[in-house]
Amino acid sequence: MTMNTAREEMLGKVRSALKRTADSDVAAIPATARIAPRRAGNIEAELSAFFGEVEKLGGKTRRITELADLHEALKELVKVGVTLVEPLGKVVKVIGEAT
Repeated sequence: MTMNTAREEMLGKVRSALKRTADSDVAAIPATARIAPRRAGNIEAELSAFFGEVEKLGGKTRRITELADLHEALKELVKVGVTLVEPLGKVVKVIGEAT
């Protein structure tokens, strides 16, 4: 069975399940799927909303406004990740440190 034949066979099964043929027209987009894109708000409101959604899922957020603070934040993030991984019996090897 060639790949093209396998592809056609699979598409045939999908079409059959959808009660369509290879010659069927493309279905129109339902009116319920026509949603206008959301306009972005100001950056502070967008970040606040994003952080809120992450926190609802149990995530931790922190806004870093200075580039100098980024290195320290990344070190903390890796340290937390290592702390979470080690109890699972995983071996973590840190190669060097950024200067």
